[in-house]
Amino acid sequence: MIEWATEPLIKQAIDSFCMEESNLQDDLLSRNDWKILADIREFLRAFYDATKATKSPQHSVARVIPTMDFLLDHYEQSTKQYA
Repeated sequence: MIEWATEPLIKQAIDSFCMEESNLQDDLLSRNDWKILADIREFLRAFYDATKATKSPQHSVARVIPTMDFLLDHYEQSTKQYA
């Protein structure tokens, strides 16, 4: 959903909709809000890719453990980057 919402045309449509609806104007996302969503999207992409890569029933623990190590490293680096 974040991937879709941060597409330029969709983002513009969301902003326009919130500006046009008086009861949604307080919910309009700022540039910083959109930046945070983009950062979240990038952070979660590694988890999505890892899930897709190890989804098959034929993948064994030998394939999953290195993927978990990669995700742990990704998480630790991200906590430093976004702290």
